[in-house]
Amino acid sequence: MIRTLALICCDCKQEFTPKDKIYYRDNFLSKDIKDAQLICDTCIAKWQEKWKISKADFQEKDYVLRVTITLENGTVLENLDCTPLETTVITEEEMPLGAQEKLYEYYVQWDTARKEKVLKDCIFEDAFMRTTVTCTTYGGEHYENMAIRFNMKGELETEQEVPDYIRNQIAEAFKLYEAQNID
Repeated sequence: MIRTLALICCDCKQEFTPKDKIYYRDNFLSKDIKDAQLICDTCIAKWQEKWKISKADFQEKDYVLRVTITLENGTVLENLDCTPLETTVITEEEMPLGAQEKLYEYYVQWDTARKEKVLKDCIFEDAFMRTTVTCTTYGGEHYENMAIRFNMKGELETEQEVPDYIRNQIAEAFKLYEAQNID
C-alpha cells in the first residue's frame, strides 16, 4: 500500500516543501517514518544564522576540555563539554557543521598558544663532569648542547640564560631522566 506523509516542521509546526534536501533531527525512539522530526529550510537557515561564533574560550582541567562560546547575536554558552576531532569540535549542543569547523579554528589557536612554551623535545647527554641538554619548545625556542648543573641549593643552573618556564621544565625532565638511569 502506498501512503503519504505530510512534511511538517518539528520546530515551526508548518507544512513545507523541501528545496533539494530533507533535514531531520535524529530521534532514536522513532519506530516509524511518521515519527521523524523533519525541519524546514527556513528553520534550518535560522539555525545556521544563530550559530555564527564570534568568540570561543577553551579551558582544560583534569583532562576535561570545555569551551565557552559567544555567538554574534550575543548569546553566551558557558562551560560546554567538547571534543576536537580532525577538522571540527563537537560539543553537547547541536550545531551546524560550519560552526563546528569555526570552533575548531579557535581551538587550534588556543592549543598552539597553550603549547608554545612547552618543551617538545628534551635530550640529555652525560659526559665526564658535564651534562648537557638540547631542547625545543612547541613554539620553536631551541637550546643546543647547553651545559646544566644543580647547585648546592638544588636549583638548576644553565650555561646560558633561559626563561624560568624553560628552566623549570628542564629540571622536571632531568629528574625523570635520572630516575630512569638508576641501576
